[in-house]
Amino acid sequence: MSQQTKYALKFPKGNLPPLKISIQTSKESKTGFKSTYKGREIRMVKILAKDDAKPNSVSDIEEIVPWTQTVQAYPWTDDESGEEKLLILDDKTKCKMFEKSEFMGGIGFIDRDEIAPNRFSGDHYFVKPQTDSKTKKAADSDVQIYSLMFYLLNENNKMFMTKFVSGDREKYAVMYANGDGIMMSILIHDNYVRTAPSVSRIPLPKAKERADKMLAAFSLRRFDPAITVDRFEDNIQKYIDQLKLVAKGGKLPLRPKLKSMISVAGADFFDALDAL
Repeated sequence: MSQQTKYALKFPKGNLPPLKISIQTSKESKTGFKSTYKGREIRMVKILAKDDAKPNSVSDIEEIVPWTQTVQAYPWTDDESGEEKLLILDDKTKCKMFEKSEFMGGIGFIDRDEIAPNRFSGDHYFVKPQTDSKTKKAADSDVQIYSLMFYLLNENNKMFMTKFVSGDREKYAVMYANGDGIMMSILIHDNYVRTAPSVSRIPLPKAKERADKMLAAFSLRRFDPAITVDRFEDNIQKYIDQLKLVAKGGKLPLRPKLKSMISVAGADFFDALDAL
């Protein structure tokens, strides 16, 4: 899905006008890396192997294939002949499977706690009314519908399920109030969700008392987004600065020695918790 995409959200019942929205991804790209070999950057290529066999050496390569000319294909088996075939999934085939549409179909409202966090695919978007390319303003009717949707979702702790086509795939998503606006999160298709593993539990003595004690000891006053900042690139830069220092004849700072872990084998968690 592109950085910003426009849809017209249709409601499932009645002759209600659609809400023209634009959705914009809520996350930036991650740290970039380059593949290297013996200190040099390597270039990734696609190839055709001789006789379609698995290539084990350069001599097995028949042809270098341009990335821009590759097309996805779906492998399937013909029941009648038993022959293995490939269905080429070019743009023409994909359009026959799912017609691209500017419309996003509304399905209905559900309680916000109806969907477990593991059902979200990790793709999240900001939702806002579409703005006119000339005036840079949203239509009054779209602002009206958006405002009502936000109030409904926020006040009733609800989500609104939708269905649409993006990237030549049919997708499902939910919209919900977040801060002062509406967010949309893509759902994992039901047939791709794994079954949760069975987990053994035991009867808990003084469960409420101990749970309250853990809450009192470890509860955060509030969620601070700064806690989750990715500092990987900062650490890389610090290391580069240290390499520069060494190159100039300097010395690396001494690392603090880590204390060895004290063995707690056989320790009783409940006794330790009660002692807090």
